[in-house]
Amino acid sequence: MMVQSLLFKGGDESNKDTTLTVNKKEITQITIPNPVPSPEKTYDGTTTVTQSISYEGVGVLDADKATVNSLISATANYDTKDVAFDSDGTTVASKAINFTNPTMNENDNYTMSSSATVTTTITGKIKPKDLTVTITSVPSIIVGQSKTVTLTKTTNYTQSGEVTVGENTEEVNLGCCR
Repeated sequence: MMVQSLLFKGGDESNKDTTLTVNKKEITQITIPNPVPSPEKTYDGTTTVTQSISYEGVGVLDADKATVNSLISATANYDTKDVAFDSDGTTVASKAINFTNPTMNENDNYTMSSSATVTTTITGKIKPKDLTVTITSVPSIIVGQSKTVTLTKTTNYTQSGEVTVGENTEEVNLGCCR
């Protein structure tokens, strides 16, 4: 912790020198200002929050907030790397975001406590990544007992019917290509 000191000299022999020490204000808690963000990203296999988040040091004087708060940062991560869905199975659900390693760049009047924590709880979403399938060869299908159809890349196909494998028969609807 950096300490600033001032030395006051006495005016005559009866007055002794006096030293006034002013310590930097220590920031021990960090919040996230309103409106609280709800970060979103597309699944990328990591827990890293990719959007910028603003932080506020608790106890920073109003006159210093713009400067000091811009110096504060923390590591933000989703609780898991996976997409989460609500109970309906189709709506992407919000996930908890955790904060670690709060830090602050050098400042003359404030310092970050080594035990500082982010006290605001926020959530965000990891959305599913679109999957692109490229068909590199065109298959043939057998329709009925003996008819073989060779598929071409520029045609849309649909086929409905039953497929029997062993003793199991399933209704299928197939669509392919273009």
